[in-house]
Amino acid sequence: MPKLPCHIRTYIRQWMKNQRSKDLFEQSKSGREKLDELNSIEQADAAPNQPIPLPPAIPQPQPGAMHNEPYTIVANSLIGEISANQVPRRKRGNRGKDKEGKKRRPRRCLTCMRQGGTNFATCKGRSPNGKCEYYSE
Repeated sequence: MPKLPCHIRTYIRQWMKNQRSKDLFEQSKSGREKLDELNSIEQADAAPNQPIPLPPAIPQPQPGAMHNEPYTIVANSLIGEISANQVPRRKRGNRGKDKEGKKRRPRRCLTCMRQGGTNFATCKGRSPNGKCEYYSE
């Protein structure tokens, strides 16, 4: 049994939900019995080797709606098949346009920032391979 008030509230909600499910199950006993009886009658009437009719085929789209590409783009998602040589590859430095009114943050030297230095914006430690010129760790 839970001891904290928040756990007790959660436990009571779950217990009440389970009780409602059990009560509904008991109340629907006569309906379930009728369904079982109906299902047993239908199974006895069905022929064992009777063919199942297939639904009608989906009509083809109008010629104006068709295009000659094996894929389409819906809501920025590619649907269909595309070959590997058609996939646009992003090259280094081509990260796309910035959002309107928002610029990318300038790089900062993390070592200078941790040490409380004021030159974190101009230090050579800003680049991935750079080493901090003001502090050594």
